[in-house]
Amino acid sequence: MPKHPKLNKFVHEKSFKSLAESVEFHEEALNNGRYIKGFFTSDDMTLKAAHEILAGNPYETFLTDLLLKPPSQSIREQRSREITLCAIENFPEYLPEYNKYKNEISLVSVGGPAALDTSLIASINSNMKKMQQNIYISGPFSESNLAYSALQLHVRHGTALNADRHLTGHALMWPFLVRSVMGCPIEEALHPDFRKIDMKFSSITPEKLNIYLRNEFNWLWQAVRYRFGLMTEHDLNRLESALSQDLLHRIEHVIGVNLSSNANRDPKHSISIHVDLTQEGSEATRAENRLMKETKKNVVQATRYPTDGNLFLEAQCIEENIIMNNGGQCLKQHISRILFAEDKSLSGKARLAGIVTESGQFIYASHLHLSPGYKAKFKFGTAKKSTFYRNLTNKLKNQFNIDPPVPGHHLTVATGTSINAIMRNDSHLKRIIATYGTTPQYAVTNSHWTMLAKNENYILMRITGGGTTGEENYNPAYFLNLIANTERLFGPEALVGILSTYGCPRSINARNSTEFFKANNVLISYGKGGTGNTKRHAEAVIALLELGFDQTVTDLFEHCSTYDGKSMTQVIKYIHEKSKDMRFIYSGDAHINRRLGYDGRLTNGENLSLLCFIILLFGLFRSMLSA
Repeated sequence: MPKHPKLNKFVHEKSFKSLAESVEFHEEALNNGRYIKGFFTSDDMTLKAAHEILAGNPYETFLTDLLLKPPSQSIREQRSREITLCAIENFPEYLPEYNKYKNEISLVSVGGPAALDTSLIASINSNMKKMQQNIYISGPFSESNLAYSALQLHVRHGTALNADRHLTGHALMWPFLVRSVMGCPIEEALHPDFRKIDMKFSSITPEKLNIYLRNEFNWLWQAVRYRFGLMTEHDLNRLESALSQDLLHRIEHVIGVNLSSNANRDPKHSISIHVDLTQEGSEATRAENRLMKETKKNVVQATRYPTDGNLFLEAQCIEENIIMNNGGQCLKQHISRILFAEDKSLSGKARLAGIVTESGQFIYASHLHLSPGYKAKFKFGTAKKSTFYRNLTNKLKNQFNIDPPVPGHHLTVATGTSINAIMRNDSHLKRIIATYGTTPQYAVTNSHWTMLAKNENYILMRITGGGTTGEENYNPAYFLNLIANTERLFGPEALVGILSTYGCPRSINARNSTEFFKANNVLISYGKGGTGNTKRHAEAVIALLELGFDQTVTDLFEHCSTYDGKSMTQVIKYIHEKSKDMRFIYSGDAHINRRLGYDGRLTNGENLSLLCFIILLFGLFRSMLSA
């Protein structure tokens, strides 16, 4: 049993041993100041209940492999996978295949949810089916952040964290300091509005400090824009989140398969509920509702949002099957290189040639959408032979990581808690499920509850929350707070077991919003900050537009309307243009052309460096002569 008296009440006569086991585990870790990567129960009753819940599910094998195996305990994975940008001329073994297909259109999408949806949209469009290839590549799903996320589709939390004035860096600085010095008392962790945001000062680096300060500046800039009546990044994020849901429902209609809890549901019957457990939380909700009304004008009442819900965990399988059934390919691999070739039609310019997997397989690509997550580290490989100084400059820049391939790729991670819990399917929850077909997606102060599967007796619930900046482990206080709020929401005996927990890292940038880097038919999206699932379909459409597949987007969405009756293609165009205006999308063709040796010209900075180098050599030569 837990040692602290306020934790004892979570364990009851009907609970499995795993509940006491997990609470004790996290209590001990909190008392010792130890952060956690994951927990997996050894309790047979809990494992049996989980097996029974998943039995007979059409995707039982997929869900069992994902949920009934211990999560990875590996840490220090940020930037652990190098992706090298290279000239294909240095890899003659790949040239025959490139030359064979170089006039064909081949779309390759690599990585997370937005990349998957890019490939899915291409696969269900009749024009895109004429492509030579449509390939989706990702590592094992169990390694993905999405596998442990809340799977939510929601407008409210689709914004950067500092959209909430209580969650800005300066507002959280004092709690950061106190927790770093004094630790976190259990009483504080159990408070309904406990702020599950941390930053370990012992892990601060100059790069993380730079991201923090830029995040604070960005908050100030958005506040100024709001005061002057200009669109803020938070407004744009809400618009993207709402559009993403409209796009999803159109996709569901085309494929004839439900991917989400709100498929075929009247939007007036929302099943996303934001719950406030304190007066302070209620005031914050009302303030945010006011902002949302100004942006979207679709708030029905304080806690209900049309079209909000959650994506099914098995949607990953469904989408991959649709891609393959429509002639595409889905590969479970990681990529190690992006290859470029000389564009024969334009002097000094490169074009995309393809990618190379970690197993050494070359895959031709004319267009690439890459959404690699927090593990990616980009670097340049050996450039195509060019001028002597161009080659020397490239080698020096590679050696000292100067002027990297993706200039804005300044990221850290934030890690929250993801819990797979067993709950009793009691009369209260059965009434809700009978009405809505599922449990609502609940939200409480940076916490979320999403049903994964159920049977007559039990519900397998995904409970998520929190974020420790700069760490790949989570604060055990997050787990205890989520357990306490689960009891407040569902009653004292609803939670009966804990199958597993996992520290779920996601990449964050200074803006805490997705940015796009585009160069030579390559589009790289990064810095999603935990909202990748919420805005995934909008990001996929933006990717297709940026890669030149405008007609694909038009064909699929031109006669459709958004929830509030607007032309979907007009909303897509508006958001795309605003994303460019607000510099979420930036280009680097010239940068890639020079660094890979296709353009031998030097930049002004490089010319100045060369001049300084010549002056230095001349000075040394004169000093040697005078000596």
